[in-house]
Amino acid sequence: MSRKLLTIGLLAVVIAALWMGISSHSWVWGVVATACAVTLADITLVAMSKQLPVSVREEIIPPTVPVVRPRIEPQDPHGLVTAILDQLSEHGVVAVTLWAAHESTGTARPFASVGPFASGTAPASLAGTPVGHAIDSGATCTERISAISDGERRGQLWTIAMPLGEASVDGAVSVDVVAEGPHSEAIHETLEHYGVDLSTAIALHELKDRERSTRALLDSVTALSRVLRPEELLNDALAAALRFSDGESGSIMLLDDQYVLRIHASKGLSREVVDSTRVLKGEGISGWVLSSGKPLLIEDAPQTRSSSARRLVRSALSVPMADDEGIVGVLNVGSHALPARFTERHMEDLGLFATHVAIAWRNASAVGAAEQLMFDSLKTLALAMETKDPYTMGGTERLVEYVRMLARAIDLSPQEVRSVEIAALLHDVGMEAAGGTPRGRRAGLTTLDHGLIQMHPAVAADLLRDAPTLAAVAPIVYHHHEHYDGTGYVEGLKGEDIPIGARILAVCDAYVAMTSARPYRTAMDSRRALRELTENAGTQFDPRIVESFVDSMSTGSDRVPRFEG
Repeated sequence: MSRKLLTIGLLAVVIAALWMGISSHSWVWGVVATACAVTLADITLVAMSKQLPVSVREEIIPPTVPVVRPRIEPQDPHGLVTAILDQLSEHGVVAVTLWAAHESTGTARPFASVGPFASGTAPASLAGTPVGHAIDSGATCTERISAISDGERRGQLWTIAMPLGEASVDGAVSVDVVAEGPHSEAIHETLEHYGVDLSTAIALHELKDRERSTRALLDSVTALSRVLRPEELLNDALAAALRFSDGESGSIMLLDDQYVLRIHASKGLSREVVDSTRVLKGEGISGWVLSSGKPLLIEDAPQTRSSSARRLVRSALSVPMADDEGIVGVLNVGSHALPARFTERHMEDLGLFATHVAIAWRNASAVGAAEQLMFDSLKTLALAMETKDPYTMGGTERLVEYVRMLARAIDLSPQEVRSVEIAALLHDVGMEAAGGTPRGRRAGLTTLDHGLIQMHPAVAADLLRDAPTLAAVAPIVYHHHEHYDGTGYVEGLKGEDIPIGARILAVCDAYVAMTSARPYRTAMDSRRALRELTENAGTQFDPRIVESFVDSMSTGSDRVPRFEG
């Protein structure tokens, strides 16, 4: 049956049903007529649409176009927020930011932000901000921020913040919108679409951040284990603590007795504060940490009048330095920002690091005590040798003081300073081993005496090489009679081929000898002795060493120019 005949038939049925309904006054025939009329109208419209042009048919039945959104991996949080900004820019969106929540400090930290109104690096408080409200309530928050104008147009700046996280709220995504009103289905749909990826991005960010901090902590602990000098250890430990906690100032306080903490290493504190600070157990932040044995994080630290440096610290983190034997001190770091960048992870990492510092401190202190005992023993030996020659009495102690002063002035390491000190104690031990010193004789030196003098550095070096702890001292003693121009002995080295410690010892030894009385002459005064050193600079002595020595002796300062060599 054709569509045309069907239409005619249905039309006849409609007319007949209407006639029967009117004649019999029955509503049943009216229903039948209505149904037939509806079917007839549908058939007619379909037939008409097939005869219309395609463009007209599309206006009658518009096609459904799916929204295509690019897939961005959560490992690229910057790419995620950029994709969202690109899709929503036509809706007035001017910034998209990802935030990680840190409830321990009451803040959220931005780690990916794009757009002309992009957030900086400052954390946002969980109280009183749209991001904070979203994280705290677990629901999307919309808030008007301000009225803005670019000179031509005026509008309202709104922030829409949506909480993110699977089992719990781990952070939020915020969208800043410039519009009369913030309600846009496109914004909410887009955020919902990327919700899982954004949550994953926050989780991955926290894992990577933890990995970075753990690696930095391990590197710092490994480096610290190689440091055996207490003072160097504390300075290195404080620098490492500030580095991986993002602190701007800090200190390491050691327990000098059972109840008093004193600063032994610091950064960002004045010398006056360092020298005057004495903290009793239970007093202030550090005293509380000492008495409780627990870490403490302070935001909006109370203002003090003790120093400008302290007044600038708005957030502070203090942890006990303790091992199985007990607390040895307190490690403090501070920040000038409020809220600070400190998190609970920083507190955990700093607490673990402080434990390693305490262990390393005890080890370094034990090594330092053993080294000091050895140094004192060697000093006793050197002073005992002096008793054989009354003209050399007191010269060893003066020599040790001068080489220490000069070695520090040219910025040698603590280990190098100690090696030069020991060399000053033992540089003439070879003379005694070879048969005694001829320095006290009034008569001239014999050929044998000259041979003995030139042999004694080699004899001393051989003795020192047999002691492993004195191996670094042997080259200093062996070469301390070399001349800068190469005319000295034992090997005729010249210039910077001579070990730096030997060049230092040569200058200081010559000064002590010139300013000490001998059987055949009186002692020179200091001014003449310094002039003699200057006149022989470049031939017998390293001119830069002489310059540093003269400067230190003239001014009493160890702040002299640093040089390589």
